[in-house]
Amino acid sequence: MGYLKKHIKSGIKVGDTVKVTRIAEDNENGWGSKWNSMGHMDCYVGKKHTVIGDGEKLGFELESIKGGHSFYFPYFVLKKVNPKKAVKKKIHEYIEKNIYFDEDKKPLKKIVSMILKEL
Repeated sequence: MGYLKKHIKSGIKVGDTVKVTRIAEDNENGWGSKWNSMGHMDCYVGKKHTVIGDGEKLGFELESIKGGHSFYFPYFVLKKVNPKKAVKKKIHEYIEKNIYFDEDKKPLKKIVSMILKEL
């Protein structure tokens, strides 16, 4: 299967939130582009970004950092992030750390479950 078919099959689309997981090799796996040799793309690694364009063989265009240039990244270095799941996890952690109803926390767990179902 060629790069473009795998790109499409990745399920990533404009508007998705993704995390750049690693640096890609130039033209790796048939990717039609190169990793920025000046190191500008490196600062995207390990961070979450919004997909703002689909350059097909060039990869997915991610929002620029601090108003700089945007770059195209191959599908295989991107991992889709479920923002709703991340928000739920942060809410749960905050409530668990900051609100206590009794020693066994049973009422807390029930309330947290109810709140998370509503999101």
